Amino acid sequence: MDISQDPRTGAQQKGLVFWTRVHKTFHERKMFEPYQITSDRGITSIQKRWLFIQQECNKYCAALESIEARPVSGLDIGDMVCSPHPSPFLASALYMFACSNFC
Repeated sequence: MDISQDPRTGAQQKGLVFWTRVHKTFHERKMFEPYQITSDRGITSIQKRWLFIQQECNKYCAALESIEARPVSGLDIGDMVCSPHPSPFLASALYMFACSNFC
């Protein structure tokens, strides 16, 4: 978020400039609490990982919107998400999002 909302560069960043800044920020912050992670991801690796996470988030949002569009009397959103789904797509999207490791 810091990179995309930087008022000095804003949304006018070119692709390589943006991902270079993401890479630099990732490696600067990975050594601070609570992260302290070991990673030697390059620019392309970080970019591909983000694209995968974004795709999974989009699937999850679509599944959640579908559930919210068909409310079931007596159930809240949490109950509807955890209940069996008639659509294999919904069940798969919600399960994959909940069980994926995004690190």
